[in-house]
Amino acid sequence: MFSKSKDTVNILKAEGYKFPPLKESDAMFSADTAPEWADGEVCHRCRTAFTLMVRRHHCRACGQVFCQQCSSKTSTLPKFGIEKEVRVCDACFDKVSRPPSSTAKLEIVDTASDYGPAPAQVISTLILFIVLIKSTVILINECHNINKSFYA
Repeated sequence: MFSKSKDTVNILKAEGYKFPPLKESDAMFSADTAPEWADGEVCHRCRTAFTLMVRRHHCRACGQVFCQQCSSKTSTLPKFGIEKEVRVCDACFDKVSRPPSSTAKLEIVDTASDYGPAPAQVISTLILFIVLIKSTVILINECHNINKSFYA
């Protein structure tokens, strides 16, 4: 399914169709996959054991588990299509908020495996692809019908 829509997009590009550039708000359609949440009994950074009083929190950028003190910051994560402020650990916050150098691309290094986008994001993306494909097929069929009737 995805390869057919990619083929359609490539055909349209080859025929001269110009697609608008992606904005940051379009990130959920081209974002990397967020990391899988790790499990643990102690904070990944300070090694404090989790109890009823010391709760565990997951960093949305790296997926590791931290105590409140080591994950008290929030940030947006456009790389993963996350535009609202979410909890991140201190190390990931430093990586995200560090100004990029003129030659380096700002990137978060994943320290866990991927778990994929939220189901609602997947469904909305698939619906948009289906609409794009159907619209493209209709447009192509209309162009062929116009050409047939013009040369008939």
